[in-house]
Amino acid sequence: MKTNTPKKQQGFTLIELMIVVGIIGILSAIAVPAYQGYVLKTEANTAVGIPRALTANIDLFIQKTGKFPSDQVATDLTGIGAATDMSSLGLLDIEPTASGSEYGTILFSIGSTGALSGKKVQLTRSANGWSCKHDTGQSLKGCTSGTFSSGS
Repeated sequence: MKTNTPKKQQGFTLIELMIVVGIIGILSAIAVPAYQGYVLKTEANTAVGIPRALTANIDLFIQKTGKFPSDQVATDLTGIGAATDMSSLGLLDIEPTASGSEYGTILFSIGSTGALSGKKVQLTRSANGWSCKHDTGQSLKGCTSGTFSSGS
């Protein structure tokens, strides 16, 4: 006598695989742009953090020497624990407002390896303290969005 024994299912059906692929596609369409936004925001915050970390060192340097450091003088940079190429993200430029002045700017330019290539962050020391300006297109706490002339 012949009996019908049910066969055990082996594998997935085509429709089940198509549903999984569709779900992955929908999640990717949402996740990738969000991830790219996080990358830009993180890079912008890093670009602000690099020069901002030097402000206390510069204030101490000014108290010690009476002048704002310059990246033209190697001892000034080592005196504040910096270098023009101290970050792989970009380059640092430190300039006094005038020779011997205690006021000046720190300009960080994001290099070609960054997602925000060519963007800049500038911290300026004046009689009112430190102020921050950037052109990254991101919303950053304590740093206003602005534009830079071709010379700065």
